[in-house]
Amino acid sequence: MRLGAGDDAPVVEPLGEPDTEPVVVEGGGKGYAGLYVFGNDEGGEAEYDQADRFTATLVAGEGTELSGTLVFHLPRGLRSVSYDDAARVNGWAGTEGLAMRPVSQL
Repeated sequence: MRLGAGDDAPVVEPLGEPDTEPVVVEGGGKGYAGLYVFGNDEGGEAEYDQADRFTATLVAGEGTELSGTLVFHLPRGLRSVSYDDAARVNGWAGTEGLAMRPVSQL
């Protein structure tokens, strides 16, 4: 996943080891990923970047060569999100709660 659009946008590192079980989303369905955008700035000197969208590269099931990049805009009401180099993403999940559980435990 990248915060921003284009190949020069920073890559967000995974929060932990990726889940080995794929998340299958049927046409018209939803998938969720938890996003932690910045660390604890205890010294007050962190520098933050801004993004108004993020991109994710998706790969089809095993044995295919299909893949694609999706551009996601932020939810209505949010113009941008601040992030720093502590940004992490949790793997895809079938519900919002499962996706955010590891993020909320940080």
